[in-house]
Amino acid sequence: AGNAAMVGGESPVNGEGGDAMKPISPEHMFDQIVQAAGMRIPLASDQCLPIPKSRPFESSIRILDMIPCQETHKIGVIYVGHGQANKETEILGNTEGSPRYQAFLQGLGSLISLSDCSSGRIFLGGLSEKDGDGECAYVWLDDAMQVVYHTATLMPNRDTDPQFNKKKRHIGNDYVAIVYNDSGEAYQMGTVRASLSMRQLLLNLWTLNLIGSVCWPSRSSTNFSLISRRARLYLT
Repeated sequence: AGNAAMVGGESPVNGEGGDAMKPISPEHMFDQIVQAAGMRIPLASDQCLPIPKSRPFESSIRILDMIPCQETHKIGVIYVGHGQANKETEILGNTEGSPRYQAFLQGLGSLISLSDCSSGRIFLGGLSEKDGDGECAYVWLDDAMQVVYHTATLMPNRDTDPQFNKKKRHIGNDYVAIVYNDSGEAYQMGTVRASLSMRQLLLNLWTLNLIGSVCWPSRSSTNFSLISRRARLYLT
């Protein structure tokens, strides 16, 4: 899967080009929110209103600190290899895919190391190396949004889990899943059972079908990653 780009150390990695981003300025974000809401930007001469010190207010502040400052999403990714169409355990048991699939994953975002990543700064959607979810994950982020991909091929297989329940614990609880169908056969939706009623992007080698919303024709998979990220706007 290649070397992981460290995101948890200094600054996040931009999923588009892999360039380091500067830390987000709270003042800049506040100005953007105020202007978007059509509110007047406070002047230096404006008088601040004192907030009464109370237990409910302090509790609200603690909860506020736990809320991510960016919009967050988690998306499942599964690979369907040759002869695996409609075989759930074989699909979830994949730990690698074709070169085109690997290129597709690299287009989704940046590969990060879970052990070196702070969950307080990067949204991981419940992934943890200590919990046996693998060593790496793909994420995409900018100033306003973070997306983590629960990629089945990056999660380890265990002899004590023949049904791959640990993988389904994440992928089966995602509202959106990407199915990369490299089997050459028709894939039946719902083959990988989910706890939630998730929508799925079905990617074939010659077409891209967005189930239940829109369909884009495509002659190659080189633009699948970009289209998949844009499709999130329709699916969520």
